[in-house]
Amino acid sequence: MLIDILIPTYNRAKDLVKNLKITEQLLTNEKLLDKCQIIVIDNCSTDSTQEDVLAFKAENKHVALYYDRNTENIGLERNVVKTLATATSDHVLFVGDDDFLVEGYLTYCIQKVTENRELGCIIPGIAALYEDGSLQNGRNESFDEKLFPAGYDTMYQYSHFGHSMAGLLLKRDHLEAQYEAIGENRNIYLFVYFVTNRLMQYPFLYAPKFKIQVTAFNAKDWSYNEVGLLDVVYKNYYSYLEELGEEKVGDLMIRFTMMHSFRLAIKRGSPLVLYKKYKKLKQLKPHIAGFGSKLRTLLIKEYLLKLKG
Repeated sequence: MLIDILIPTYNRAKDLVKNLKITEQLLTNEKLLDKCQIIVIDNCSTDSTQEDVLAFKAENKHVALYYDRNTENIGLERNVVKTLATATSDHVLFVGDDDFLVEGYLTYCIQKVTENRELGCIIPGIAALYEDGSLQNGRNESFDEKLFPAGYDTMYQYSHFGHSMAGLLLKRDHLEAQYEAIGENRNIYLFVYFVTNRLMQYPFLYAPKFKIQVTAFNAKDWSYNEVGLLDVVYKNYYSYLEELGEEKVGDLMIRFTMMHSFRLAIKRGSPLVLYKKYKKLKQLKPHIAGFGSKLRTLLIKEYLLKLKG
């Protein structure tokens, strides 16, 4: 197999089966059944996930589908790592259980990794799928695809896209081991680390023309804290302090904050609340020189924009 399609799942049987049916149709229509394997790791779901996946597997023996169910809920992060550890192909493609691939994307990924075996990452566009079936496109660019070299500049520009697993294709080479080595900085936003790691080491292809459908209305089994889990996201960058230095790592954190400022829920007429959030983020450890002043400048700009709005 050239690509393993990885689907960590928990208590979304209906969405997961829809996902599997769509993926099966794409693999069949695009003649990719011998090139892709689907791996589903079930985090001890309490709904009908196991029954439904096994029924799908029995009815679709032409699809290479591996399914495993944890005997206990090991948490979101550990379940994703287990899904990655189960993979055997050179490249993996992550899909949320309620994300849906679109026509042509798998063929595109196969073509690109075949042409360039050193390709470390492909990031697609996305479209938010709402309950009424409507779609709102995201990552709208002036180009259909663009190849970027490995290195810090690419990491700085695009690593924030790791906030979503939808359609991320990653070169598997030592990725799991390198992630596990960050120890106490492991976190539920590990896809930010995955993307950052690959962009630092390998060429990256950005293909916004393919809009992976991301369900926007499902409830999550976790919630944001007072700083929108930015404190958690930042952990993905700490392992680069020795290699890149404090200034560049701080800039990566500022870049993510700027691109996802919605996480801070900045409101007009609430400067004191924003200040408290600023203090919480500024006091994170490890202390990174220059981060506090850049964060303050960013938050002031975002607050002024809110006032103008």
